[in-house]
Amino acid sequence: MLKKPLSICSLVIILLALFWIFSDINKKNNYLNGTEVTANVIQRPYDCESINSRTSYIKIQYKNLVVSKKIGRGYCKKLEQTSIKAVLSPQQDYLFFEGEIESIEKNITASFLIMVAGIFCFIKSRKK
Repeated sequence: MLKKPLSICSLVIILLALFWIFSDINKKNNYLNGTEVTANVIQRPYDCESINSRTSYIKIQYKNLVVSKKIGRGYCKKLEQTSIKAVLSPQQDYLFFEGEIESIEKNITASFLIMVAGIFCFIKSRKK
């Protein structure tokens, strides 16, 4: 009796993971095909001590595009800068931080592992 809900849940997990994988692959392609630009910092935390990795943001602007990005203590050195390097997507609708490719690749790996777990659960739910 429990097999059918487990099968349905595992299929939902697999489909969500596939969506995340393709979304992150699209982000990666936009990053790799993007243009390096210099964006102006328009809002940032006051100092390094006030940076909390959950609630600290930096707001950057390139032309008319304004993007707010969550930051951690790794961006402490960039707080004093008035401009930072960023990557503009080919559609010119998104700014990536320089080096953001590593987090995109980690997200792809994590989504793939979630999909594998969903496949494993689906196979287990179908066995008698």
